[in-house]
Amino acid sequence: MKIEDRKFAERVLKHLLIGSQIDGVKFGINSSTTLLYFTNYNRKDDGDFVLNIETNWTVYPEPCDTSPSSEGEVPLNTEEQHFKHIWDIKRQKVVNVQLDTVSPHLIISLESGRVLFVNATILTTNAGN
Repeated sequence: MKIEDRKFAERVLKHLLIGSQIDGVKFGINSSTTLLYFTNYNRKDDGDFVLNIETNWTVYPEPCDTSPSSEGEVPLNTEEQHFKHIWDIKRQKVVNVQLDTVSPHLIISLESGRVLFVNATILTTNAGN
């Protein structure tokens, strides 16, 4: 990804996500698809932001010095573990969003210090349904 494209995408994601909170989840047809719904209650004119994840993701208890460099380095979680991760971070506000510089992994920092990490193999969004 070009540096200017990454910076633009990161600015857009920050605008859409900072101040919002995970407010819902929907598991897809198979275990590799998860939809996370983010709502920003301070900007009621904006619709929900839906993050469609079709690759490995996890929640780290605190920021990491280095991000996983490949999908194989992201811990494999069961659907139950994913649900537990979401339960643990529900309603926590997003305080920062980054795209990793080596590969555009999505790194969402939450007010509790936890970090939602999404491997960048496939990343699609649907803002404002």
